[in-house]
Amino acid sequence: MQTLFRKARTRWAVALFAGLLNAGLAGTDSVDEKYFTTSESTIDSEAVSSAPIVPGRVLVKFREGTHPAVVNLITTALDLRVEDAIPELGVLFVQVPDGASERDYADLLKRFSAVEYAELDYLLQPSSYFSTLVIPNDPLFDLNTSYNYGWHLTRIGAPAAWYYQRGSPQIVIAIIDGGVNPVPDLVSRLVPGWNFYDGNRDTRDIDGHGTAVAGVVGAATNNGIGVAGVTWGCRIMPIRVAAPNGNGSYGVIAQALVWAANNGARVAAVSWAMSTYDNRSEGNRLVTDAARYFMERARGVVTMPSGNDGLPITGNPPDNPYILRVGAISREHQRAPFSNYGSDLDLVAPGDEIITTTRTGSYTLAGGTSFSHPIVAGVAALMLSANPYLTGERVQSILQQTAVDMGPPGWDWEYGWGCVNAYRAVMVARGLSPERTPPSVRITSHRNGEVVSGAFWISCEASDPTGISHVEIYVDDTRLTWRLNEPYRVWWNSLTVPPGWHTLSAVAHDGAGNRGVHAIQIYVNNPEDRYPPTVQITAINGQPPVDGMVLQGDGLVVEVDARDDVGVVRAELYVDGVRRYTTTAPPFTFRGSTGSWSSGEHTLRVRVYDGAGRTGDSQLVRVIKP
Repeated sequence: MQTLFRKARTRWAVALFAGLLNAGLAGTDSVDEKYFTTSESTIDSEAVSSAPIVPGRVLVKFREGTHPAVVNLITTALDLRVEDAIPELGVLFVQVPDGASERDYADLLKRFSAVEYAELDYLLQPSSYFSTLVIPNDPLFDLNTSYNYGWHLTRIGAPAAWYYQRGSPQIVIAIIDGGVNPVPDLVSRLVPGWNFYDGNRDTRDIDGHGTAVAGVVGAATNNGIGVAGVTWGCRIMPIRVAAPNGNGSYGVIAQALVWAANNGARVAAVSWAMSTYDNRSEGNRLVTDAARYFMERARGVVTMPSGNDGLPITGNPPDNPYILRVGAISREHQRAPFSNYGSDLDLVAPGDEIITTTRTGSYTLAGGTSFSHPIVAGVAALMLSANPYLTGERVQSILQQTAVDMGPPGWDWEYGWGCVNAYRAVMVARGLSPERTPPSVRITSHRNGEVVSGAFWISCEASDPTGISHVEIYVDDTRLTWRLNEPYRVWWNSLTVPPGWHTLSAVAHDGAGNRGVHAIQIYVNNPEDRYPPTVQITAINGQPPVDGMVLQGDGLVVEVDARDDVGVVRAELYVDGVRRYTTTAPPFTFRGSTGSWSSGEHTLRVRVYDGAGRTGDSQLVRVIKP
């Protein structure tokens, strides 16, 4: 901790104060060294609140009747600069020296008997949308992009959890895999590990898998580059157990777990799915013993993937109390088709199209339960950062209790206890109650009882202080779409349902795992669809379509004018007679690239469909790729 003031200065201040007293400057009251009861006891700098404060400022109130000379003497002795005041309350706004701890200075001031109180100037967040979210500046985590590469983090409520805890460097996560490369988004997070295959400290990645797993857990976040990890500050311990062909063994995995526990790891992410053979448990006992040792010695947790066969977990094993087995869900908030499931499944987490690091320093989309279990490992690390006194058993219990239930109520074979939720887990780890208010959602495109026909947009709006995870739009029991980002809307053809009353509903899910619903009744009354649709290509790359026109650059934008007496429901762009692009929403504009096209002549044609299945074709346009 930075020294607040030199001992010599303190002795000088006391002596000067005594001199002022002898000179009668302290007024009629008896003034002595009671104003300087500043023993050199240790100030607890660990008890620092994580709430935001005005940097460099302490609010201090001196007791009524304190002589101004005493105030000046204390502030001068401590190098405090008075920057403002509230005279009516007798409160001074003092600025601490550059780089000093506001908390330490507040604690020091409280030790002067002349001071009634001293406290930090906490910032209060406005009660508005996103008020409790922390959004990092990593370019591949962007809530406003249509693709939303950070969907897995919003799905588990990470931005809401980050408001309370972003990960302590004291919490180390062991990545037991094929090694981790020190790429730019990971190099600052790494601590020394071990290579069990070669028996040395060379933990460089052999195939890219370990670096990708590490990126999911703890890529440097809010650093302006690349991707965001579940944890911002936790350290990563790379442990290579894989042979050059990528295979590992139970024995070396067990060695790795024991080594990680003995060398300071609190969380271990093991990248192999533990199986059983011949419906028995050979191989599992050693790893289970090692996991038990890790839980007891490290007071932490071990995560493993469920496997990627899309089948029940082999052997129908009982639940392993020392290992969290994690399956995968897709963007559509359903079990990923490849994810194994069954009796030993504990939790699920996003595991499809996960943006992460490669061993060359670039970024890629990865999929599989190998990328679900490190998400759970990262959430466990956030919990231990928030409360390092938690036991491994308690971490597991909180993760299961706070998961967002999916499938039948309670535990089930497909989803275990549900999808991990970082916000809920961190809040409970801190001893707080998670926010349970459902998000606000409202269908904005239609009114209750409205008569509709043809094809049209169904739109809604949603908001929540902990952030919107995703929005689903249904007609009756059929989900039309799920949306990660605004605008929350879908183009729908009412000819796909019988005439009469139907329920239109919007379901919003927030970062805390809460669910809000708005439903209305609409009456479908469609006229007879008597005519086929028509379509014309109106522009290619912003220019009127001219037969034989030369395309410039690699971009391709084809605009059309599509019409029907009831409504066009789909449009397709054919290139050289082969369907290349499909769109279901007006204005039915196609965007693509000609980068892979060969040089020479190509043909473009658009086909559209109406609700009755009739089709219409545009003119054929010949274009030249230079």
